[in-house]
Amino acid sequence: MTGTQPRPRGFLAIAIFLWFGALMAALAGITLIRPGTPLSFAWRLNPRAYAQMAPLGSTIGVPFLGLAMFMAAAAYLWLKKSFWGWLLALIIFALQLAGDIGNLMGGEYLQACIGIVIAGGLVFYLTRPQVRSAFQRKRLRDAAR
Repeated sequence: MTGTQPRPRGFLAIAIFLWFGALMAALAGITLIRPGTPLSFAWRLNPRAYAQMAPLGSTIGVPFLGLAMFMAAAAYLWLKKSFWGWLLALIIFALQLAGDIGNLMGGEYLQACIGIVIAGGLVFYLTRPQVRSAFQRKRLRDAAR
């Protein structure tokens, strides 16, 4: 397919979701590596997660920064309509779906069910033929141009 093919419905929403995820992962990583900064107020939204992750500090903060870079790359390549952007987004959402299924088995029923519906819907969206066909398969270095 060519790069002039129109964007599928919901295209921009996925890019925004990926950029937002990258921002939140970076925020989590920074505040876990350097607790007590003005950015740490964000943990008020999920104090239970902070209580579980804070003792791990940099051990978990650095992987969060890696996740942020992974999601930012996915968002950038997604907007370029690169095959690699589609593939990275699919991997991210499929891993989230797997994690939500694990949470369900771990007894976190409400949170897990909501996550399964959202992540499952995103995986379904990404694998639709009209979405998949909008992405060109090209080499990663070509996508950066």
